[in-house]
Amino acid sequence: TNVRQLENELNALPIFSDFRVVVIENSEKYFTSGKHRSQEEEDALLRYLDNPNESCSVIFTMSGKPDSRKKIFKSLCSSGQAVEFPLLKDGQLTKWVRTRLEQMGKKIHGEALNYLIACTGRDLSALEQEMEKLTLYCPDSGEISLDMVRMTISKTAGAGIFDLVDAVGERKVTYAVDLLREMLVAGEAPVYILYMLARQYRLMLSVKSLKKEGLPDNKIQSLLSLHPY
Repeated sequence: TNVRQLENELNALPIFSDFRVVVIENSEKYFTSGKHRSQEEEDALLRYLDNPNESCSVIFTMSGKPDSRKKIFKSLCSSGQAVEFPLLKDGQLTKWVRTRLEQMGKKIHGEALNYLIACTGRDLSALEQEMEKLTLYCPDSGEISLDMVRMTISKTAGAGIFDLVDAVGERKVTYAVDLLREMLVAGEAPVYILYMLARQYRLMLSVKSLKKEGLPDNKIQSLLSLHPY
């Protein structure tokens, strides 16, 4: 969108309604340092924010944090407000997953829940997709088990690495090679797989060392920034 189109959209009057909503996606370049933008664009937005169209609601969306020192961000906050949507923390995330599954008529075993989150990450869209697959896979089961999650979860780097570490540790060579091939076919970079595999063993060595020192599990989890799984 060029500057002229942007100004036209922001200043246009609504038709058949009292208000218009304009959403400007991926607006990092306006509110973070080091992003490419023209001075003309910034000046146009500053003019608008100084005298906004009262019949238009403008929403800027971006990932990451804005630079709160920038004049344009300060101007935005004085004309409207900035709302942050942080990633859910561990307790919030597990509660969210349980709640969504209950709405789908399912419960989930604690170990299965931890495995699901560890493999999928904090992306709620990805979690929602995996939960829908689980409910379709086990329509007659009231509670989702770890085996069910293992059978249905997408072979992401996270899921594949956990299984690959187990297979290598148990010396299941054929199964380990099959898992590796699946991850390569899925587009995972060989260097990344090697890095993740090495990382898992480093973490296990670290846990073993800290347990020898007598540290409890929750303290080890905190020190190493690990997921409970």
